[in-house]
Amino acid sequence: MIKTDYLIIGGGIAGTTAAEIIRERDHLASITLISEESHPLYSRVLLPKFVQGKIGLEKVMLRTLSDYKKNRIHFYQSEVAKMIDVEKKRVKTTSNTLFSYQKLLIASGGKVRTWPHENQAPGNIFRFQTLDDAQRIIRFFKKCPKGEALVVGGGFITLELLEILVRQGYKVTLLMRDKRFWHDILDDTGFKILSDLWDSHTIGMLYCDEVASVETKGHRTLVSTRSGHTLEVDFIGVGIGLERNLDFVAFQGLTLESQGESLGIEVNEYLEASVPDVWAAGDAAFYSDVIMGNKRLCRNWSGAFAQGRIAGVNMSGGYEPYRSAPRYSIGHLGSVITMIGNVLGGVSDKEAFCHFNEANKEYARIFESDGIISGAALINAKRLAEGIRQAIMNKSPIHEFRNS
Repeated sequence: MIKTDYLIIGGGIAGTTAAEIIRERDHLASITLISEESHPLYSRVLLPKFVQGKIGLEKVMLRTLSDYKKNRIHFYQSEVAKMIDVEKKRVKTTSNTLFSYQKLLIASGGKVRTWPHENQAPGNIFRFQTLDDAQRIIRFFKKCPKGEALVVGGGFITLELLEILVRQGYKVTLLMRDKRFWHDILDDTGFKILSDLWDSHTIGMLYCDEVASVETKGHRTLVSTRSGHTLEVDFIGVGIGLERNLDFVAFQGLTLESQGESLGIEVNEYLEASVPDVWAAGDAAFYSDVIMGNKRLCRNWSGAFAQGRIAGVNMSGGYEPYRSAPRYSIGHLGSVITMIGNVLGGVSDKEAFCHFNEANKEYARIFESDGIISGAALINAKRLAEGIRQAIMNKSPIHEFRNS
């Protein structure tokens, strides 16, 4: 059995940040970090540039093994938690390694959601969640630098795949089940900006449709959809979201809550779980939003980083609430798309107003809840982003923001 004062499940940005914060605040304690991946921490947000050859692997990697050693963080790679006993304060991994802890952080991240056609043409179906995924795409492009591609999904990973394939020189078709991309976030004006952008890059669009079957045809793949379309492609990119890596926490008194189809461990504003000496951060956390007064999931890199810092502070004796309006931006085919605050994941808030400047395609859709600005979806409107984020943080009345 490996004994440690602090055990962190998850080697991503939340877990690594927490470990480093704990070390800054507690110089004597033992800290153990177990990671499902075989790599030290790397930047998920830089993977698109890496695949496109704009940066090298050294820019993607954020930590080396020597960094963990220098901070006296015991780092276990390729270790997957399979069982937790919160009463005995133990965690067992799939390698049958047993860890005992005094304090535990669950920052186990997520895995790509299962797609029923995954194994029907495995050589031509790609995900884009991990560094291994990115390297696999690079290897494929070396064998097949040009061709036709289908992208399935409707989120940020879908946008990344579209950009990568267009820049690579592929002819691309987007397929999704919904009536349009981000139908609950963008109005007609916002969606038209995206669809015009895709038209300008000859991206085909199939909405309200699903893949019915996939079969290998030589080196290519034949795809049939439920509405009767048939496509012969070289590359299928699937970006249909994440499932939280939380199977190992079942029946342990930890409260699992759902938002849509996603589960998270319910934690309070200090990221504490319902069981003593257990915290959760990043994709694993279903946290109390002290600004808007509701519960929500953490869904982006910046939020996971901030939560990792708060978890590290509170695990090592602090008592600081997590208070943030997460902001995430992505460059897409020459445009910039930004989400701030309570937007993704089934927004129930009402639209307050929409700003659109046709000359420069600057678009902002602002949401409000009980008269307070709660979130925004922006396209080519980065100049507005910080002001909106501050308005959310300050709980500014929507009428004040509208008139500013």
